[in-house]
Amino acid sequence: MAKTIICSVANQKGGVGKTTITVMLSTLLRYENGKKILILDADFQRSIAQKRKKEIRQIMASEEQLILFSRNLGINYDELKGQSAKDMEDTLTKAIDKKIYTVIECDPKNVMDYIKAWYGKVDYIFIDVPGNIRQEGIVNLLQRTELIMIPMVASELDIDSTAHFIKILGKIKKVREENGLSMSILGVLNKKTNKKKNQFLVEAMSKNRGIMLDAMIPLRVAKYDDQMSTIYKSNDEYFKELKEEFIQKTEKLQLVAQ
Repeated sequence: MAKTIICSVANQKGGVGKTTITVMLSTLLRYENGKKILILDADFQRSIAQKRKKEIRQIMASEEQLILFSRNLGINYDELKGQSAKDMEDTLTKAIDKKIYTVIECDPKNVMDYIKAWYGKVDYIFIDVPGNIRQEGIVNLLQRTELIMIPMVASELDIDSTAHFIKILGKIKKVREENGLSMSILGVLNKKTNKKKNQFLVEAMSKNRGIMLDAMIPLRVAKYDDQMSTIYKSNDEYFKELKEEFIQKTEKLQLVAQ
């Protein structure tokens, strides 16, 4: 069976870029590296699933886009136009899932069922994890994940919460290793914040044997709301750097998608 890398994107602090990084990485890995991707949207806000639906409805609202996507997705345009709005949305969703990548809304308690069903069929499974670590199923999910990526912002409001979360992951990592299972923790910093506070998080990662990536997000993630797409390729150089280092680190850790 082919190797599938399972990556949980998590932080108990909201607004640090979990959704943005999940989508941008997935889209770039698909377009630039030809990787097969599944996103499991387990966050209660369902931001990724809602983004995908919004983008599909925008295509439906534009005759030009509908013609273009019909051609690119191998759908008969005349047949598509003859469908009801709901059937048209379903047809486009299935075609985009197949051509680009699939987004599935799920409850944290059911994530492992989807992983079992999709393992070996895709190269990467990205999980957008809810921020509330006390929510049922979250700790179990993190305990069963081989790779966790933590987007982090070293602001006054975020730093203590993120450091605490890193410490929790360090304990989970230790338990996994005691049971003969590996676990890798990757940190992604926002470089526009206080350098001293950044160093505090770097040290927290080191203490818990995590790896801080050199690639950083240059601006607050809200800046990328308009760029973030579950359908179109991003041309943002910073996320391309992040994607390249992500691949390099997972290869070095021997987490290699095949």
